[in-house]
Amino acid sequence: ALAPFAWLLSRCDERPDLFDADRLRRMSWNYKWAVPVASDNPGVGVAQLRSLEAGLEEVFRAQGASMHAVHGDRLHAAIMLGLEEEGAAELAAWRSTPRDASSDCEGCDPMRQVEWASLHEDWETAVTEAEPVLGEREDDDRLYAVQSEALLPLLASGRSHEAWNVHARSYRMLRDRSNVMGYLGKHLEYLALSGRGARSLRLMRAYAGRIDEAQSARVLMDL
Repeated sequence: ALAPFAWLLSRCDERPDLFDADRLRRMSWNYKWAVPVASDNPGVGVAQLRSLEAGLEEVFRAQGASMHAVHGDRLHAAIMLGLEEEGAAELAAWRSTPRDASSDCEGCDPMRQVEWASLHEDWETAVTEAEPVLGEREDDDRLYAVQSEALLPLLASGRSHEAWNVHARSYRMLRDRSNVMGYLGKHLEYLALSGRGARSLRLMRAYAGRIDEAQSARVLMDL
């Protein structure tokens, strides 16, 4: 994803006349996705990642957009780089910065909160943030992401019955989707830690031949 996007940025610098308002809007959305893609790829150096972060801020400021999405991307990058203080600062900035049309959908917002709380084993906060979507059945990737991330917090906070229900419900909807590999690791980990190792192994064997569908190094790490 990054090579064609870098070409696009260069093209915009060389020929800004080719980029009307709609193309600039779409480019900024792609920019917002490029930073987490780079964060999840250890082949991207820290200097290049920092350059992408700075460029994202520059583009958003030029368009008069809120820095809400920028702080969200920087939070993700800080987590992947293991930078605790920077991550905490970006989370605080993300929480305090107003949303606008350039922000991720509101349904995506709980994911950042759940992930940060889980990293710090603040299980109650993680569950509280995930609670609004734990019972949802809608066929929506955002729900799969939050539900998968919530499995360990539910288990660790003593909600083993609810954790099983969330796993069973979300996996039934997820299992035949093309992007199942992006969420499977959390489910396998939950099953193993909850004493359902046999089921975890069955699922692992069922998907072993699809490992090349993992879309990032982070997905591979989870698996």
